[in-house]
Amino acid sequence: GQYLDACRTEPVEIEKNGRKVAVLMSWEEYTHLTSLEDALWLARAEAASKEGHLSPEESLVALRSGSASEDPDVSPTAIKKRA
Repeated sequence: GQYLDACRTEPVEIEKNGRKVAVLMSWEEYTHLTSLEDALWLARAEAASKEGHLSPEESLVALRSGSASEDPDVSPTAIKKRA
């Protein structure tokens, strides 16, 4: 009970054997942080698209059409050799 009450106003650090292992936070704080993270990834994706990188949908089309296999660095054989 006391940790749930405390996390309503600020995140609560959880320690085990003197080592920080988790954070307990309010649902509002969690949704706020995840929305910020979503906005960051959207901005990165938009920047990559402007630089000429393929969108996820375009990547799938290229992979399914086999055009990606024409590039020696991403061919299935090259990928298997790296693994």
